[in-house]
Amino acid sequence: EKLARLLHALEEDGLSTEGLSVELNLRRERLFEDTLAQLQGLRGEQWRRRFRVRFTGEQGVDCGGLLREFFTLAVRKVLSPDYALFEDPRGDLRVFQPSRFAPRLAG
Repeated sequence: EKLARLLHALEEDGLSTEGLSVELNLRRERLFEDTLAQLQGLRGEQWRRRFRVRFTGEQGVDCGGLLREFFTLAVRKVLSPDYALFEDPRGDLRVFQPSRFAPRLAG
């Protein structure tokens, strides 16, 4: 909460908070696609910064709760059978492995 108030005060005073964190502006209905598009554009050092989430059309300052909600929603999407990235071989939703239908990453 203190960090959010500090960042908000800096922005109100016209001071840049850019570089302190990476802000993800996401639409809930296109969470997976928006996340991929924004993460693909990050440079190496940006991955070490704090991530802040803002959902399009919603008020709210990310004090950790939005980020936590984002990760919960993102994991559900990634593990969703709709994307066929992972499969649950035992059927108990405890162990997931890459799906044989998932695209292979080079490297």
